[in-house]
Amino acid sequence: KNVMGAANMGTQIHEDLQNQVEGRPTSGKWDDHIAPVIEWIKEKGLKFLETEHTFVDPVHGFGGTIDGVATNDDGAKLIIDYKSRNSNPRYKMKPYEKELAQVGAYSCGFYGVDAVLNGEVQGVNVLISRNEPGKMEICGYPPEKVIEGWKLFEALLTVWRMVRKYDPRKN
Repeated sequence: KNVMGAANMGTQIHEDLQNQVEGRPTSGKWDDHIAPVIEWIKEKGLKFLETEHTFVDPVHGFGGTIDGVATNDDGAKLIIDYKSRNSNPRYKMKPYEKELAQVGAYSCGFYGVDAVLNGEVQGVNVLISRNEPGKMEICGYPPEKVIEGWKLFEALLTVWRMVRKYDPRKN
């Protein structure tokens, strides 16, 4: 129940963020949780090209749903991934290792491998506390970290195919 409750809460927070970014009303239930995220978006001058963008990369055989594809005032290409989690009031929230790989994968899935390897894409994990309304942390990834994330994801994808004895590119 706890895990399902947390996942459901995360989904609802994502929905309210998407609605807010797209100019639609939110449920109102999570306004305290998303307020600092909306403030950060405004402060950074982010312009969203896509929200909740579903993609399939047939070349590499994976897909996903990207929370946000945006540019900033400098025209930087950004992949934004929201993560909700329980936090400890005494510590900053930090991304897990797998989240860099996900940002790298999503960067390639939207902008393409060449754009990533050429250092054109930046990534962001927006960590949103479920249990401390209003607490959030931003973890930005410069292009070299996005490249690292893509290489990590690509290696994990190779291992996944070998373990599963399955390659979706062949079907």
